[in-house]
Amino acid sequence: MKNQDRPLHVDTSEWQAELALSVNANLIRLRHRSSGLELLRRPPSPEALRANPAVWGVPLLFPPNRIAGGRFRWGGRDYSLPLNEPEKGNHIHGLALGRPFTLANLEDTGAGTLVETAYEFGPEDPRFVGYPHEFRLGLNYLFQGDAVLQTVTLLNRGTSAMPFGLGFHTAFQAPATALVTTGPGYWEVDPMRRLPTGKLLPWPDGKDDGQVLTSAMPVACICPLHLRLVDGTPFLGAILDFPAERVKVVYEFDEQYRHCALWNDGGGKGFLCVEPMTWMTNAPNLALPPETSGLQALSPGETWQAKTTIKAQSL
Repeated sequence: MKNQDRPLHVDTSEWQAELALSVNANLIRLRHRSSGLELLRRPPSPEALRANPAVWGVPLLFPPNRIAGGRFRWGGRDYSLPLNEPEKGNHIHGLALGRPFTLANLEDTGAGTLVETAYEFGPEDPRFVGYPHEFRLGLNYLFQGDAVLQTVTLLNRGTSAMPFGLGFHTAFQAPATALVTTGPGYWEVDPMRRLPTGKLLPWPDGKDDGQVLTSAMPVACICPLHLRLVDGTPFLGAILDFPAERVKVVYEFDEQYRHCALWNDGGGKGFLCVEPMTWMTNAPNLALPPETSGLQALSPGETWQAKTTIKAQSL
């Protein structure tokens, strides 16, 4: 393994972590020392991570999930992203996935161990023709007690407003149960192309209280599911139970994340992806208002920020 491919190790009193800077600054390992729980799906090798960087650890997606045909129109301009899911006719998982990030800072702040990384996109990238906006993505982690705080910062370095969506494909080891904060319905998804139709479906059991147990059946049986998160609730996110280790993992999102998908590749593979997203899959091509789809824009010189937190709590 080349030196630049070696993960960055972070060791604190409560956490053992590894970040693959050369592959999306992906947090590929997160071990809770007190319980011994390995929270994340860890790649068996650097080759496995590079071959499929979206299914291990906590990869950043910009934009998240799929864009039909890799194309959309916004602000009088046509956008074109690589058609990297040709069998379904989609672009999938964005411009930063699998790309090298730089280490900007590593220090003990007194409040915890801080890791700051960055990715820059501009005219030197051949994909700039289809997405003509210069930007900088900062991806930071603060390991603090029993919590890991993640902050992502987007800076528009270009001369025009840029439409954007951002998300994570967080691959947890499969929990016994998963509770996700969601609304009274979920988005219908075309089973062939895995794209939302724009239709909101009611939960079969009529639940409408904003807390839906997504694992009434074993978590291994969860099908791909696209959820609409509830605005204005005190908690947005997922709660995952690991009874063997007597640990509850709380994955909390801030209000920037309006949508969440669940995926486990058909089940039986020992993981569950919890995917917070600022916009829903294929948002620019849906006939939905921006306040519903999550489509937004960032003006030149402006900065946008979003945060998530992972906590391990003893049962």
